[in-house]
Amino acid sequence: MQLAVNAQIPAALAGAQGQTVYVDTEGSFMAERCADIAEGAVRHVTAMAAKQASLGRPELLDSLRSGLLAFDVRSLLGGIYCFRIHDHTEQLALTNMLPRFLQQNPQVRLLIFDSITFHFRQDFPDMAARTRTLTHMAQQLMAAAQEYGVAVVLMNQVTTKVLEGGGAKLVPALGESWGHAATTRVMLHWGASDNERHAALFKSPHLPPGDVAFAVTAEGIRGLPRS
Repeated sequence: MQLAVNAQIPAALAGAQGQTVYVDTEGSFMAERCADIAEGAVRHVTAMAAKQASLGRPELLDSLRSGLLAFDVRSLLGGIYCFRIHDHTEQLALTNMLPRFLQQNPQVRLLIFDSITFHFRQDFPDMAARTRTLTHMAQQLMAAAQEYGVAVVLMNQVTTKVLEGGGAKLVPALGESWGHAATTRVMLHWGASDNERHAALFKSPHLPPGDVAFAVTAEGIRGLPRS
């Protein structure tokens, strides 16, 4: 939900100033919580616009005050197209119609699946068929990203894999092959020593592995100072 709001940050603040398609497969999207995050974003953007105005660049603040640039809770929630998906058949159908939807809505800059895995962890006795279906879906999403210039964010679940010798590690729920389908992989986890939430960058085409702590606040996701 934070990403869905952030995708609408004005271009004057290096934002995408676009809209979001949010595919909710688990029924976890809460409009009330998204409104809280949107309120936090409005306060942040207004503060940044005021800072720019104090430096002699009043354009963004003037646009916000005049209504020329709509950046309030109502407009932010209106910039999120939410699709509730109940099974894997609906998910595949939505993936098939996405190109037409993106063509009709060129302001969309972000596509989120929360989560991509939920309906594929059950009711699939044929693992080979599941792998083929997921591979085809990944190819469709990559093609849509390239053709329509949208970022695609896929939330994945994890499972515990028991290793030889008695150890264990967390792996992507749909297997390592699916984990490698994404260009960038970030693992969200609790810190082992500081009891804080962490985002660890595991894979990126141009950035080294890294880790950053963050907090979930009333206004949304916020970074924490480095120790």
